[in-house]
Amino acid sequence: GGAVPGVFDNLTVNNSGTLNLQANGGGEDLRLNNSAVLNNLTGGQIRFVGPDQQINTNSTPGTLNNSGGTISLVGGVNGTINPTTFNLSAGTLDAGTQTMTLAGNTNYSGSPTLTGAVSMTAGTHSFADSTTIGGAGTLTQAGATVTMGTVTLNKAYSLATGNTLNISTGDTVTLNAGLALSTNSTVAGAGTTSVLSIPSGQALTFSGGGAVPGVFDNLTVNNSGT
Repeated sequence: GGAVPGVFDNLTVNNSGTLNLQANGGGEDLRLNNSAVLNNLTGGQIRFVGPDQQINTNSTPGTLNNSGGTISLVGGVNGTINPTTFNLSAGTLDAGTQTMTLAGNTNYSGSPTLTGAVSMTAGTHSFADSTTIGGAGTLTQAGATVTMGTVTLNKAYSLATGNTLNISTGDTVTLNAGLALSTNSTVAGAGTTSVLSIPSGQALTFSGGGAVPGVFDNLTVNNSGT
């Protein structure tokens, strides 16, 4: 137990083995400080075993790169990823039966898999062109600033109350597992060349109380769903 079970300070760690984040009291951190970089490589496992663990930074910068490994919540615990920068280009985030929280600046590229409930609660989240996100469950935007290029989401996407999904000019976001909008949530483009596409067989859902359950602003929407 204790407040800080681990600190990586001013070094690079290449992980192709297993890191277990476990502490008796919960609420403790693995800190990436002073330009520390943690690379979770193919075959690497970062496992949140204790309750309410975090990967974060309290002496900037700190970077987590997941380029083929797995980051997972084990045994029904929650976990938060919040270094200065999190780069997710491949591999898997596995939330298990709980919620994995992404609370820092996050860059998405390639074809990562996000399994279970993943929530973007803070920071700037940028989805590069040609990114494909897979995985069962829902990716929820709940406080983060999110901008997408030409992106394919094979995972359900949900906009919590008051959140805005931004689609860049000339880009198309394809939602192959549907979209749910809550009160005062918005999908915003940069003109008619920003396109939101909902294919046949997928659901576009408006929910929540209030006068404005969802807004589409300054973009083209191609809806073949229900």
